[in-house]
Amino acid sequence: MLRSRIRRGRAVAPLDGPGTIRLLGRGGGLAVQGLGGDRRSVGIPCPAASLRLLLYRCEDLTGLFVLVPPGRPILHLPGRWSPEDVHRFAVRHGASVEIRTLPPSEYVALATSTP
Repeated sequence: MLRSRIRRGRAVAPLDGPGTIRLLGRGGGLAVQGLGGDRRSVGIPCPAASLRLLLYRCEDLTGLFVLVPPGRPILHLPGRWSPEDVHRFAVRHGASVEIRTLPPSEYVALATSTP
């Protein structure tokens, strides 16, 4: 079921743990499910179209930041994410997506400012 939702861009999950954390489309916005092992979903308090998904690599770390304007992180999801799946999800929900390598200083700044 999850794989079919991912193929349609309705959800996205990390490659190394699809049964844990996932992002879901929810009524014009996004929600995250599986934080702290909790199966309930928690809405992200911004319209999906205003969000930016930053898929990153920094040295041996990989993951996904969810950013709100003007680039403030509201969610950090470490792990390996498929660039194709993240892009498909972002397009379906109107979010922007950026895939890049972060210098360690930028990674630390983003990771430490995430609530």
